[in-house]
Amino acid sequence: MFNNQEVRQIHLAFTLTLAMLAHPLLKSSSPDKIPATDWALAAISVPSCLYLFFNKYAISNRVGLSTAVDMIISAIGILCGAIAAFRALDLPLVIVASAFILYVFFGHLSPAPNAIQWKGASFGTASWHFWM
Repeated sequence: MFNNQEVRQIHLAFTLTLAMLAHPLLKSSSPDKIPATDWALAAISVPSCLYLFFNKYAISNRVGLSTAVDMIISAIGILCGAIAAFRALDLPLVIVASAFILYVFFGHLSPAPNAIQWKGASFGTASWHFWM
């Protein structure tokens, strides 16, 4: 029996795989054949989700203290999620999500109004919150 967090991780792996294989990256792709790059993206996205499933206890014991592997897996997962969003929902959602991600890193700069400025986050902190 799986708990709700484990089910979410398995569901995300399945969803990313379907998004990579069902929606072609390029409009010129053949509808009869799945390109090798799509299979490669599906193969990369699944381990980034299942890493959370198989390492749940280690991750919960070091909350907020990301390792190099955690950051790499998080970066892969975030990029695969962005690619899946682009494939399934097209560019507008990716632009909105990118704006929020940029705000996380550059929210302290002067172009942002004073009411929404904050100190920003490091890549390790942001990737931990986004993926782990």
